[in-house]
Amino acid sequence: MTKRKEMSVEMSALLKSIKAERIREDGKAVELKSIGDRIDEKAQKLMLLEKREHYFFDNLCHSPGFGNGSEFKEFLKLLPREATDYKRTIGLYLTFAEFTKKIGVANVYKLDSKIVSTVVEHYLDDIDALKTRYGYTVIQIPKIAGLMTNLLVKYRPIMPTDIENDPYPRVNELFAIHHALCICSEFSDGLELEAFEKTTKYDSFIEDMLYLLNRDFTSESLIMVFKTLCLYQFTSFLKKGVDR
Repeated sequence: MTKRKEMSVEMSALLKSIKAERIREDGKAVELKSIGDRIDEKAQKLMLLEKREHYFFDNLCHSPGFGNGSEFKEFLKLLPREATDYKRTIGLYLTFAEFTKKIGVANVYKLDSKIVSTVVEHYLDDIDALKTRYGYTVIQIPKIAGLMTNLLVKYRPIMPTDIENDPYPRVNELFAIHHALCICSEFSDGLELEAFEKTTKYDSFIEDMLYLLNRDFTSESLIMVFKTLCLYQFTSFLKKGVDR
């Protein structure tokens, strides 16, 4: 296991400074404009520093549990869009690596990084729209699963490394379903998914989902599919929602 990185003094100071400005922002409405400008400036500096040091990115990739730790939660609270971009992007790559290994095609397919960026960017826009439209403060994971599945099937980020060797023409659909199920079992650390895969219902669900994803569907219909599934198979989702 890769040794966890330590946060630099400069990055720690910037995070504390942004937190202080957030507190001031909450308490002094008349200063919103100037405070907002300072937050934006410091946020830009923080992300430039992150690009050099890769503190959050590398720890999310290599340190199990880092995404649920206090430092990342603080990052998510202060810079929600940037933190969620990291979380969803890294989640896609890690799930893809596990998925291709599982079906025995680790060197046959690859993820297109530009398309992955597009998927995550549109996901963030969709989440912002949901929060604005319905006043959500947190999002239940069936909504995340539905939105991400819709975007993965729409943009199709998985490509064969050799165009002549494409053993799973519907690999994007298969991955989108697996990725959604991983999200649905997030609060059980994957145990609910392992149990589901051992049932006779699992293969039937995959076939039904492949059929649906080859026909007309919307992100809203997919959200309802995953919510229904969660209600009887992934009940840990009822514990809480997530910020993004």
